[in-house]
Amino acid sequence: RELVRGIKIKKENQLNSSITNLSHRLDLKDKEVKEKHEELKEWINKKDPEPEQSEAVKRNRKVLREKGIHFYEFYKTIEFDQGLSKEEENILEEALLSMGVLNSLIVDAKDRDKVLSLDKGLCDKYIFTDVERVKDSSNSLSKILEISNEENDIMLYYQVAQALNSIAYKERTNMQEDSSKMVDQKKDRSYIDKRGNYKLGALTGTVTKEYEAKYIGVKTRQSYRQGKIKELETQLYVLKGEQETLLGELNEKKV
Repeated sequence: RELVRGIKIKKENQLNSSITNLSHRLDLKDKEVKEKHEELKEWINKKDPEPEQSEAVKRNRKVLREKGIHFYEFYKTIEFDQGLSKEEENILEEALLSMGVLNSLIVDAKDRDKVLSLDKGLCDKYIFTDVERVKDSSNSLSKILEISNEENDIMLYYQVAQALNSIAYKERTNMQEDSSKMVDQKKDRSYIDKRGNYKLGALTGTVTKEYEAKYIGVKTRQSYRQGKIKELETQLYVLKGEQETLLGELNEKKV
């Protein structure tokens, strides 16, 4: 009898342990489903995707609006030139993102002192309208990026044009291939080349060439949003399936 009783207790302990384990896994899965559902809801309600921003940047832009300091978000003011291939678009946006230019703010030079004297705990990146232009504006970003200006806002056009003409665009990276058509690296403080290599003052950088454009152009942002929603719906479907499986296993153990 003692042997039978011992076996029975052992089985009960194993069953309780299994139920506890399944309950814990189900709780974790419930949390995953809830979080994924919230993320999906957020993307469905999001009108326009935007590059990731720190809390300090979000606070800064709120303060700028409250103080009446006008600004344009760089990525929202431009469209890719129709002559660019998808690969070129991807490389260009990745370079602009890596440089910090993509999500920077274009601000009138008259507001420079106000912007640079904001309170502690705020930060951002700016392109002021008095920025130095490249030596040859025909070899600037205005060559491969168009200004998105459906409302024909003269001020927007002027300020964005200033920003685009402050960064050179190099078709080639080998200066010896055709020196007469190349932008001299030493003359321009900032540039991007066709391979995504870039220079920003004293800083020189490269890109992965594995990035996919998400933010430049209304259609690009819409496509990214729709793709993200579809991706999250698929992930939520899989999680719910796993949730149902765990619930079924738990109910079987409890019978």
